[in-house]
Amino acid sequence: MRKKLQNKRGFTLVEQIVVLTILGVLAAMLIPALQGYIEKALETSDIVNVRAAYMQVLSDAMTGDVTAEQTVQLKQGQDGWQHFDPVTIAGITHYADEGDTDNWKGSPTAHGTCRVSYVEGTGVVLTWSGEGTKPSQPARPTVDLTENLHGILKNSGLLETDLKDFTARGKFYEIDSSCPNSTMVPKVQAQIGKNSLLSTGTWDFRKISGEDPGRYLFWTSVDVTKFAVGTEVPVLVSKEDGGTFYITTMPVTTSTVKNQTYNVIGKGITNRTMLKPYITGTEYTTLEDAYAAYADMVKNSYSQYADTLPR
Repeated sequence: MRKKLQNKRGFTLVEQIVVLTILGVLAAMLIPALQGYIEKALETSDIVNVRAAYMQVLSDAMTGDVTAEQTVQLKQGQDGWQHFDPVTIAGITHYADEGDTDNWKGSPTAHGTCRVSYVEGTGVVLTWSGEGTKPSQPARPTVDLTENLHGILKNSGLLETDLKDFTARGKFYEIDSSCPNSTMVPKVQAQIGKNSLLSTGTWDFRKISGEDPGRYLFWTSVDVTKFAVGTEVPVLVSKEDGGTFYITTMPVTTSTVKNQTYNVIGKGITNRTMLKPYITGTEYTTLEDAYAAYADMVKNSYSQYADTLPR
């Protein structure tokens, strides 16, 4: 009996710390996603309830009671729509940055209300307990989906200067938009217009070794500097040669330059073998189609990032 008791030992302090660390990392990754799912469910419930009130008020108006109205108590926990843009309720469609229209007044607030009424000559009007003509969120930039994204790097002059030797020898290089004190990032940024896809989120230009020309661009609408290492984010991959695009996901990782560590995407993808898992899905031949697929992925699988999408 004594021997059996001696063989039964508990966890050491180191083992407990390791377990707690792993649990902490998992919690940091899962909690934001869980919160996003909960908020999406609440917003969906609000849309369903307002739609039911819309149909009731419209029915009353059709039978002669044009003064009928209903007030719906909202369940959503955040101001504005976090997961739907545009929002369609019965016959009314509204974008987050559109402001007031004839049938849509104000913007929803957390646990606010929506008054559903009927106005002759206009129809059903939804009045939210928001701030009137102000949009619920800052207007998202409208991006040019016909732009040649790789032309940005070419026009920066870096391929003929700082990167000339790397290009000539087929060596790997990368330019991370989040790299602090970089001498190359400002030159690239100078070529990025206000309507460019690269004016939002995080981007990374890189040359894959052993492939000619082997130039790729990674882009995500997510500002990875604001998220923990290990967080999975959606990514659009653009291959310069052939003009093809792919949609994938990558974890947020870190890179260190001159003793400064910062968050990046695509860390360690230096050659074709490492890149292959990220370009095995559907191949798109236009930026417009690729971005549409990217937006669908965000809205359906990564709704916590829906408010990062440009229009």
